[in-house]
Amino acid sequence: MDCRHPIHNKCFKEYIKTNFVCPTCHKSLSKVDWKYLEEEIESVPLPGEFANAKVLVLCNDCNAKSTVKFHFFGNKCAECGTFNTTILEKIGFPLPGGNDE
Repeated sequence: MDCRHPIHNKCFKEYIKTNFVCPTCHKSLSKVDWKYLEEEIESVPLPGEFANAKVLVLCNDCNAKSTVKFHFFGNKCAECGTFNTTILEKIGFPLPGGNDE
């Protein structure tokens, strides 16, 4: 793994069948082509109540924090372009019952 965290070879081969990030630091295990995910996000608009929804994300690859437009499928790091992000804060999300946050 590029991040240099140790893992048994047999465990690694099994792990990468269903995961693309290091189990320790969550950095991507290899370069990922995110074009397919970007196309899916563009083709699936969010419901109107999420039109102004944004999220503060932490990128697991470059460690940058950025505020980006929210999407259920993924949230792209504004710095390095990866979707390997963790949501830290929700901004402008609708509240249950129709009131906005």
